[in-house]
Parts: sequence; C-alpha cells; structure tokens
Amino acid sequence: MIMRLIFYWLNYSYFNLTPGQLVIAFTAGLRFDLVAITITNIIFIALHILPLKVFFSKWYQVVLAFLFFTINAIAIIFNCVDFAYFRFILKRSSADLLNVLTLGEDTENNIGAMAFDFWYVPLLAFVL
Repeated sequence: MIMRLIFYWLNYSYFNLTPGQLVIAFTAGLRFDLVAITITNIIFIALHILPLKVFFSKWYQVVLAFLFFTINAIAIIFNCVDFAYFRFILKRSSADLLNVLTLGEDTENNIGAMAFDFWYVPLLAFVL
C-alpha cells in the first residue's frame, strides 16, 4: 500500500480520480497486494511452515532470512521501476519490460542518463 501511495504521488498528474474513486482504487488494490505478496513469498511460506526438524537450526533460519530478503528486494526493485517507467508507457510494467530491456543497446546507452534523471527510484527502493 505504501508503494501504491508513492506511485500515485509521483504520477498523480496522469490520473483524473475523484476522492471516492481513489478510495475504491486503493481498497481494491489492497486485495491485489495481499495476493501478490502471498505469491511472491510462497516458497518462503512453504519452507517456514513445513514441520521439519531442521527448522530450529541456525543455518536454516539464515537461509530463510536470505530467501525472504532476496525475493522481496527483487520484487520491490521491479515495483519501484514503475515509479518512473509509467510515464513512458502509461501502464504498469509487465513482462514487456524485460523485452524492452533486452532489445538492442538502447538500455546500455541510456542507463547513465536514466540513473541521473531518476535518482530517487533506487533511493526509494533502498529505503523500502
């Protein structure tokens, strides 16, 4: 929900929503968020609830923590990319983003300028 608020705040000029529509959008978004978080963390959840003897060992807990932070960091980074990418395609990113990033040398040639123009995106991703 915090990321949805940041996304809306950074891109509010692209939306023409009344306060009532905004509440409905954010309420419906909460259901989507819960499903997305569950799917993203399904491996972590499964490994966390399995009745294994190894569960209480230190190394297993370290592996679970590493898995949790790695998977969620990747998800947060991809979600933060939308903060800036939305204004170019006027939709949330999907698998199309990976296709665009792998086409030609455009991404490689512009990565420096993009990092300078959108300096706040990695900063927000780190904070989140």
